[in-house]
Amino acid sequence: MRKFWRGLRYAAQGILILLLASLLAYNLYTSAARASGQALPKLFGFSGAVIISGSMSGVIEIDDVVIAREQPVYAPGDVILFQDPGGSVVCHRIVRETEAGFITKGTANNVEDRHPTPPQRVFGKVIWVLPRAGLAQRYVRSPLGRIAVILAAAAMVMLSFVGRNKRTRGDEDVSPPL
Repeated sequence: MRKFWRGLRYAAQGILILLLASLLAYNLYTSAARASGQALPKLFGFSGAVIISGSMSGVIEIDDVVIAREQPVYAPGDVILFQDPGGSVVCHRIVRETEAGFITKGTANNVEDRHPTPPQRVFGKVIWVLPRAGLAQRYVRSPLGRIAVILAAAAMVMLSFVGRNKRTRGDEDVSPPL
């Protein structure tokens, strides 16, 4: 039974380390992409954003994370991520299409957006909404959250060494001195 729990612990540690390494790699990638001037970095055609306003309330709430995927075409009714003329990333629904681009509107807004969105400013169609996942991101990006992540990673490393130390000490031949 001990072997089972030990194996389960190793699997959990491996998954956690893989998750932390992936998160670190993604953060490095997005930081480099933003430094090169991209408003919203894409990875394999996907991009994501944390919702910070209530303009889509009822469908998508504040602190939800949305994942968008590039599409060959977009149609009225699609919820899209796009860059507005001011440079902000926005998540709204396409109401109609004109020659100048898409006319969008937030579900909770009374009026359509002022400027049409050209197709080249669209990052993708929202395909997945992760409710309240933005809270975790906001926490991890806070000073306290960064300290917590660093301490958790250090604790995982220390625990793996402590476990290894106990096993090696237990396997030693302990004979009484002659």
